[in-house]
Amino acid sequence: MPTEDFDQFVPDTRVAEELATRRETLWRWDHDPAKAALGCPVRIKIGRLNYRSRHQLEAFKQNVIRHSLHEAASARQKRNALCRRASATGVKA
Repeated sequence: MPTEDFDQFVPDTRVAEELATRRETLWRWDHDPAKAALGCPVRIKIGRLNYRSRHQLEAFKQNVIRHSLHEAASARQKRNALCRRASATGVKA
């Protein structure tokens, strides 16, 4: 049976490293509805340590990338609209 069918549990220290953040930030994200909407992986407590699902973690990374690209495109559209309005009125932006 292929191992890809099985989910792996990743310790929070590794998750924080992969996301270039700190474990304290992961704790805040656990309580942040905006991060939950992006699919932030739910922590799984085993003993005294926290783990995250590898499948959920990879999906979260993709969602964050898509969200960031969407936000950048929206900001670019707003900026372009302001520049067009300013040039139409003769005002320097």
